Amino acid sequence: MAYSYTEYTAASGNDTNTAYTTPNYLTDRGATDITVTVDVTIKDTATYNLSGTSITFTTGNLPAVGAKIKITRSSSQSSRLNDYSDASLLTADTLDADANQLFFVAQEAFDQAASLSISDATDTAGATNRLSIGAGDDLLIYHNGNDSYIKETNSSGSLIIQGENFFVKNADSQPLVTSGGESVQLAHCPDASTSNQRLETTPSGINVTGTVTPSGGYKSSDGTAGFTGSASASATLTIKDGLIVAVS
Repeated sequence: MAYSYTEYTAASGNDTNTAYTTPNYLTDRGATDITVTVDVTIKDTATYNLSGTSITFTTGNLPAVGAKIKITRSSSQSSRLNDYSDASLLTADTLDADANQLFFVAQEAFDQAASLSISDATDTAGATNRLSIGAGDDLLIYHNGNDSYIKETNSSGSLIIQGENFFVKNADSQPLVTSGGESVQLAHCPDASTSNQRLETTPSGINVTGTVTPSGGYKSSDGTAGFTGSASASATLTIKDGLIVAVS
């Protein structure tokens, strides 16, 4: 049982009146301590209403049917709620607030630790040290003596790698795959100091730098022009309005 977060799956018929319960949190700190994610995407506070320990989503921001909703509490670990001074009046509310902050931070640490486990026993993949994340070993990170793995085992979910700028690099730190915003670039790295971009996605298709050597041939989008098999060095494509209209 988790103490610092609640999880739900959006059902059919959910609307702006469908309420999702939050974990308990410190008084007047819902805006700073509560985070809502839908399918691992953090939602802006403008997309939902928080009232007490209840959250409802606003019109136009309803989670899709089957979406995974997670409401997480993260209490401040860097600042105290109260700073006592000599001869000050102590009240039950003040002492409760301080005690609850410590209590909530401990719960959050417990939940985070419970979602991680490191196994020293050799498993079927030959891994002698394995980091397990989530219930039922949903995500595994391990090394089996030869290869390193990041493995998602939950058949009902997906492995999502998300970032504003994304790189896949080779052993020489040369980028093979790059994504920054809307486009994706693929590169060829012939040596430790060279990365030659060869393909880039665009809003209308792809841009290719270099030679395209097809093994299956070309076809126009309507299938009326093209060829099958390999192209000879002298093959010429005639393109009109973005379509292959002739091959010679």
